[in-house]
Amino acid sequence: MISLPEDVLQADVGEVGFSWDGQSPDPNVPNSMNPNKVTAMDWAEHQRIVFNAGKLLASWEPKSHTGNGKKAFKALKDAYDGTNGNRSVMRVAKGIHQPLTNPHMQIRVVSTFTDADKNERATRYTFHLDVSAREVVGVDGLDDSFQWDGVQFKYEDANTWYRWPAAAVRNMKGSTFSRRSSISFASLDEYMTDLAEKETARLRLERQKQTELVATNLEDAIKAELVRFETEEGLVLRTEPAPSPKFFKGTTAAFLKPKWHGKGYNVIWNATTRKLVKST
Repeated sequence: MISLPEDVLQADVGEVGFSWDGQSPDPNVPNSMNPNKVTAMDWAEHQRIVFNAGKLLASWEPKSHTGNGKKAFKALKDAYDGTNGNRSVMRVAKGIHQPLTNPHMQIRVVSTFTDADKNERATRYTFHLDVSAREVVGVDGLDDSFQWDGVQFKYEDANTWYRWPAAAVRNMKGSTFSRRSSISFASLDEYMTDLAEKETARLRLERQKQTELVATNLEDAIKAELVRFETEEGLVLRTEPAPSPKFFKGTTAAFLKPKWHGKGYNVIWNATTRKLVKST
């Protein structure tokens, strides 16, 4: 059964003759080799794609297909959820390839059973998991990125293709995506986390600058009021002893003394009237 992405396994090289990300013979061109993976996606991302593709089989029923197609899909579903005796194991034989014309992965399902003579036998099925290029939208800086999603399983027998879902919409890495890069689920999550941290830092700096601006504006306003008191009433700020720094933050009082004669008094900033007023 496949309960987690980590449960998705790689095909045995000894069985298939090649590795999921290596090379294999071209079936149509003698003495020619093709890469089994034509994407930057790593193994963990392939596991995620195959794991998520399991939901495509939620609506599949044995009556959906006939003959060997029915047997193959029963084995495939069994590999995912164990609904056919938990006798099947699914492995990835080839990573994402043919991205421009027919992007898909190759899946091998091995289903074991005991025959009438109590001998254990195995039947092997080869599936294509077609994938579609889905654009990453709504994320700053990733307008040229996309992710691969599994959209359809296909099994061929005697030149007949059995598919599920029966129909699937697929975007190729063609003209729209040819200059774009695929991004893994983990990389996107890391990118989003980094983006959020940068936005948090930006907002923090913005608040800090705003606080500093308010403080500067307040200090300038208080100094302007001191000029007014000196001009209109002949009172100046006493500097011996020096006023508390909190006075210019508007939170404590300071003493204004006569410039020539008369009496002085304490004043404090009034945030409502934005003036210095006598402190009681």
